[in-house]
Amino acid sequence: MKKSEVFGRFLSLWLASCLLSLIVLSVSVVCITDRVDAASVVHSADRTNLSAAELEQAVSPLVKEQIRKLNIPGAAVVITQGEDIIFSQGYGYANVEQQIRMNPRDTLVRIGSLTKTITATAAMQLVEQGKIDTGEDVNDYLTSYQLDTFNQQPITLHHLLTHTAGLDQVMYRTVAASQDELVGAESFLQQYVKDQPPVREPGTEYEYNNAGLGLVGNLIEQVSGQSLDEYLKEHLFQPLGMATAALDMPDGSPGLPLSYDVDEEGNYHSIPYEHFNIPGAGGLSVTPNEFAHFMIAQLNEGMYKGKAMLKPETVHTMQHEQYADHPELAGVGYGFFLGKLSNDIPMVYHTGEVEGFISKMVLIPSRQIGIYVVINAGQSDVQLHNQVVESITDLLGPVNKDTSQVVITSLSAEQMQNYEGHYMYQLSPQHGWGRWVKFFEKASYTIRADGDNLIVSGTFPEEEGEEQHKRFVPFQEGVFQEEGAGQSIWFHKQDGQWKVSGLNGVTMTQTSWWNTPLFLLAVFACFILFWIFIAMTWLIHYIIRWFSSNRRPVSRMIGVMAVIYAIAVPLQIVYGLTHMSTGFPFWYRWGLCSLPWIAALLGLILLLQNVRGAVRGNGGSIGRSALAVMALTFTAYMGYWNMLSIHFY
Repeated sequence: MKKSEVFGRFLSLWLASCLLSLIVLSVSVVCITDRVDAASVVHSADRTNLSAAELEQAVSPLVKEQIRKLNIPGAAVVITQGEDIIFSQGYGYANVEQQIRMNPRDTLVRIGSLTKTITATAAMQLVEQGKIDTGEDVNDYLTSYQLDTFNQQPITLHHLLTHTAGLDQVMYRTVAASQDELVGAESFLQQYVKDQPPVREPGTEYEYNNAGLGLVGNLIEQVSGQSLDEYLKEHLFQPLGMATAALDMPDGSPGLPLSYDVDEEGNYHSIPYEHFNIPGAGGLSVTPNEFAHFMIAQLNEGMYKGKAMLKPETVHTMQHEQYADHPELAGVGYGFFLGKLSNDIPMVYHTGEVEGFISKMVLIPSRQIGIYVVINAGQSDVQLHNQVVESITDLLGPVNKDTSQVVITSLSAEQMQNYEGHYMYQLSPQHGWGRWVKFFEKASYTIRADGDNLIVSGTFPEEEGEEQHKRFVPFQEGVFQEEGAGQSIWFHKQDGQWKVSGLNGVTMTQTSWWNTPLFLLAVFACFILFWIFIAMTWLIHYIIRWFSSNRRPVSRMIGVMAVIYAIAVPLQIVYGLTHMSTGFPFWYRWGLCSLPWIAALLGLILLLQNVRGAVRGNGGSIGRSALAVMALTFTAYMGYWNMLSIHFY
């Protein structure tokens, strides 16, 4: 072999070796870079993992200060991440009288409307099994009663779970003071659907409603053949390790959850335990730590400790938007409200309030973090809860916010004037007992234009309970966003009335001054004051006549009318307000509420007597005729508000 050939082969081998080394080096560099990137990702993810120590430092001083400031007897905070409870702490007292500390491990608390999320989860289990279809008429599954339709549109499970069924608000006889007085969900709902038909077409507007999820609970019973309590224990509470969970507890049980009212002097007064006739809407009691098991399952694709509560796709359905009044507004899932933390991280949440207990659950799916806060006195609303959530949000750090929103800089004066006015959210029913509670409603806001912006004035639940004035700027036609915050509101016209959606997550209607609670209550009060004046005048006249030698006759009918309106009607209001939720006894419904009929009958007789006297030429008293007309008018006014023994609405 020639030297040139040997050299050529050597050169070729050398070049191949260099090329191979270069390839190996490149692969190594890529691998190392990947490892560095992976390590960076892990490190970044680690920054979202919360520790008990930092939670203790962020949460505990805040809660201790706020329960003192807000005069809250006790509170509990439980935080989960991944498959574990990473923070669980009680503060203050579960029982003030006996000085028993609040302990998330063994203190029973009532979770109120968080029960709705549990009920929705149970219903979705039946959907998974093909026993219920979310899009089918629920009347296809109900056997003991049927729901009326509105504009021939059926109500579906989807409507019930998203609070868009158009059902009338329910206030009357929702709870019982003792187990012996319970009527049960089925009997309660049979009477409810008979007395209170739907008030709007399903699927057209969100309106939070206890009757809807109470009905879902009974739907579960009728489809499964089990009581709701039995079904939940077998299919949810046992798999999730929630041994203390119960929809109702025996009277006199030593473990009854205890909550308090707080008077102006700061004294605590315990609130009696009440039993729910529609327990699926808010009857559950459970220890905070065990409720955390439910949060863990919702954050881990339906799994808790290896046991499946729901399929992953069903959990996804529940936690994602199923309805929104407008694309720019936060929507609702099935059993969840949707929103964002202050750092723009998406969250799902629900709140609950019953007998002084106020709870809030916040789930952050992207971080697998669950937050549960509960207090046992309700005067402070959710101020403490929101502050705890905000303190945890701060630990997660800022995220990049979308600042690409196009803001409209000017609107015509006519457009701005359309939006101005008084807006009210109606909590009272439109049918049946409780219609007159509208006199005492306070869920209202005043909106006025200030240049190109709107000023919204009212009491916001996340604030200190005092009237606030918030500025909203326009960024789409009819859509405004709170200045410096993410809350959006949407103005739209429906049935000739302006409405605003998004304030506190509800839809409010622009209300004329003569239809505001203050004016309606003033009209009612004027009637009462008028009859008090007549009663006192009649009594003075009667006494003078008694001691006078000139004993002119005094109409006893006027005296009876005046006494009924001046004394019996105020008693009816006071008793009605304090017993609306537990229902009225026979003597109230057919006794006290029938007295205005008697007064109206006396007024009619008095009027006919005056007319007859005038026809016969004997003259007639204009004053008596006026009193008779006032009696008939007042009874008609009471009839319009369903304050009488017979209802017309």
